[in-house]
Amino acid sequence: RHYSHNDGNRYGCVHDIILWFSKSEGHVWNRIFSPYDQDYIEKNYPYVDEATSQKYRSVSMNAAGRGEPRYFGDKLLAPPPGTHWRWSQDRINQALKDGIIYFTSSGVPRYKQFLEDVEGLPVQDTWVDFYGISSQSNERLDFDTQKPEDLLKRIILASSNPGDIVADFFCGSGTTGAVAEKLGRRWIMCD
Repeated sequence: RHYSHNDGNRYGCVHDIILWFSKSEGHVWNRIFSPYDQDYIEKNYPYVDEATSQKYRSVSMNAAGRGEPRYFGDKLLAPPPGTHWRWSQDRINQALKDGIIYFTSSGVPRYKQFLEDVEGLPVQDTWVDFYGISSQSNERLDFDTQKPEDLLKRIILASSNPGDIVADFFCGSGTTGAVAEKLGRRWIMCD
């Protein structure tokens, strides 16, 4: 839901909850990403690599927890107290060859995370990036509980792979089957 709702003397109830469960550990889970908006890119990727002209951000090489020193070229560097180096020695060596690691003026190693190498922001459990079906919606089929295609697309992409079967046992307007078909899934619908 996305539109305001008049619920009298309380906050308008404009959310639904999608229950997710699996019978086994062998379930499908594909991470879904939303694209960065221009404001996010400008704030978080302020640097441009001189050699490639790619936008990047400067990222710390260490994380919480204890760890051993690693070689950065010919320098053996211990991580700051209470931290460890995020990458293995082999990955550090390759990143140095690739020119991804650089050193700050105080000698601290950091790496360049290029904008084109990230998929976007991982989608979390609150979705406000698409709207429900309104009376003016091009998708509208005049079925009271019709869901937007973008909602069903997100659910199907996250929980199935091409060729998998998608089942909707309360299919109503049939939007689930239509979206599953567009995404290369087989489908079973009944109501």
